[in-house]
Amino acid sequence: MTGAVLFGNGTAASITQAMLQALINTGGKIIFNGGSSPVTLTLNATLNVDGRKEVIIDGRGLLTISGNNSVRIFSKGTTSNQAQGTLFGVQNMRLINGRTNEGLGGAAIQGQQFGSLKVHNVVFQDNQGPLSSGDACGAVWTGSYKETSFVNCTFINNKAANGGAIGSIGSSVSIINFLFESNEAVGVGGTFAQGGQGGAVYMDGVNLNGVNSYLILCGSVFKNSTARHQAGALNASFYRNQGSTGTIDRCLFQNNKCLDNLGGAMYLQLSEGLSPAGANGNFVVTNCTFDNNSSPEQGGAA
Repeated sequence: MTGAVLFGNGTAASITQAMLQALINTGGKIIFNGGSSPVTLTLNATLNVDGRKEVIIDGRGLLTISGNNSVRIFSKGTTSNQAQGTLFGVQNMRLINGRTNEGLGGAAIQGQQFGSLKVHNVVFQDNQGPLSSGDACGAVWTGSYKETSFVNCTFINNKAANGGAIGSIGSSVSIINFLFESNEAVGVGGTFAQGGQGGAVYMDGVNLNGVNSYLILCGSVFKNSTARHQAGALNASFYRNQGSTGTIDRCLFQNNKCLDNLGGAMYLQLSEGLSPAGANGNFVVTNCTFDNNSSPEQGGAA
């Protein structure tokens, strides 16, 4: 990355939590410089990102950051309004073993309102958010982000009450060329207090950021994920008269399960009743395959 500062002096021993936090505090572009072999940085506290500072971190395919099954990995702070929100970007790394029982989850990345998030070529594995709280999600959570973009990422074995891999309230989201495998929404009952919706992805309103209002999924694979209440893979709630749009193209939904209720692979809800034609934009599914998904009630596929 042009203009990036180096994280490390070329040795694995120089890759420390204190150094990374200091660089994050300054802001700007940060690039791994810990040698030519893979390095795992194990955290004893969450890495905090100022919501008003743009921060982009590149692990060069060599950096793994572990929450050590005890702490959230990244938390980006809130700002007063969308105009103050900045970009947080992570790329070319692994984020593993993040843990949180706080708030709305995001054991690997928590993005508090407002701003944007871009994630490129990142593996999220074995991250866990709250297991019994409505709207609480697993690996990544954002609130009212104007842009949340994921490209060429993998989510494996992440879990929470809702949205084992990705969850959001009010954020517009694009997910391109992905693998979601064996993620879980383990909440029971589907109420605000309990969850259990969207084994891989849970979205509640894409319009509340006040700028964009879309969900885009393209070229992604959802497999072997489960939800207790509804939507083994993808749960999305849209709100009427907001012009929200959804596009799902060239995706595979395979071997996903809803254990108790509706939607083996996907559950789409338009809240506050059925909107007049055109009032809520279009939701289009094209060139997709639904294979061996299951539900005990309605919608084995969707």
